[in-house]
Amino acid sequence: MAKSPTFTKVKDGKHKGEYLIRVQYRDVETGKLKSLPRKYARTKSDALKLWSEMTNQPKTPTSQEKFQQNTLLATSFEHWANQRLDAGLARSESARQRLNRSIEIVNKFAPRVTVENTTQVTIGTLIRSTQETHAEKWKLTTNGVAGKTATQLRQFFDETQGYRQNPVPKRAIEIFFSLDEIESSGGAPVLTWEQLEKTRKFVMSKVRTASIFDTGAWLGTWLATETGARTGEILGAEFGDIHQNNQEVIVFNISKFFNLTEDRFTAHVKARITGENRDSLALSDELVTALREFEKRRKKFLDANHIDVANKLVMLDIKRVKRTAEAKPARIAPFEVQLEALRKLMKMPNLTVYSFRKTIAIQLVADGVPIAEVAQIMGHTPETLMRYYIKPQGTPLDVLNMFNDKRAS
Repeated sequence: MAKSPTFTKVKDGKHKGEYLIRVQYRDVETGKLKSLPRKYARTKSDALKLWSEMTNQPKTPTSQEKFQQNTLLATSFEHWANQRLDAGLARSESARQRLNRSIEIVNKFAPRVTVENTTQVTIGTLIRSTQETHAEKWKLTTNGVAGKTATQLRQFFDETQGYRQNPVPKRAIEIFFSLDEIESSGGAPVLTWEQLEKTRKFVMSKVRTASIFDTGAWLGTWLATETGARTGEILGAEFGDIHQNNQEVIVFNISKFFNLTEDRFTAHVKARITGENRDSLALSDELVTALREFEKRRKKFLDANHIDVANKLVMLDIKRVKRTAEAKPARIAPFEVQLEALRKLMKMPNLTVYSFRKTIAIQLVADGVPIAEVAQIMGHTPETLMRYYIKPQGTPLDVLNMFNDKRAS
């Protein structure tokens, strides 16, 4: 139980100016730390009253909660999801879309199942049915439609049925689908050392010949092949982020993230708290030179065309007047032209920006760089790095040996 009032004044969004009240408690049966649904109050005195009511309400299952076990899963889940939507807990538009889509999925594939009778088999059938009817099979990942639905169902049972065993297992996708299914449904391919070098040389040649309108995207692609940065991190890259670190090497300081779904820069880098940043691997002299030259070249273009916008963003969209004025990068498939050319060159139809990220992470491990250090470079925790880049891909032995053999030759 909270011992003192815990509420803060909301600074922006739907509840701007109101007080947010959060109450956490330790479940006596499961031992888990849980949160009551958030509430908002217009005044500080109202917030104190709400806080008092919330901290004094019973936290063990009531007769109403027990009765809820016999209600339909679809009905209970939809009620829970709508509460989250109404409370503003799904803050982004993409998060709201995911919740609404999950409501539709549960209603479609589990229309007659009660909460009480929901088992792991029920959830497995629901998740597999979701994936099988989803046209884009290659999106079978923890962040795909099926994966997000499983995550939200697990959260639903954790929050509303905490006194019973959760029928949705952790890492549900890896339990309900075989490793072969997950891999064949489209993980981005890992490149060999020779293939990565081939892509870099190709991109380098394109930078030399590209028009002023396309050079930024080719430079962003080049940056991806050398750093393994996420798409949103590259879209947020500025010329000023290329700097010399305390080891006196030139790196890309990753401090901004551009969210394509919401078409805006976020206040923090993905998987990092607000204000936290990280340095990339050392950049090649060729890339640094190309970035500096393009910065000067584009400034002349902007000045000559009387375009009053800061010449900061590497991938500033200067093809579209409105986005140029807003100082934003291209939003629709910003790397698609570059990736399509690379797919044809490498004969890899599934090649994505994420391919470079996976390749570099595995390559660093193969070079003997400590896992904790690799995780810091890639912007992950060591656990996440091992889970998504090393263990589940089924590639550690063959890929790591491939890189080691290359270095030995």
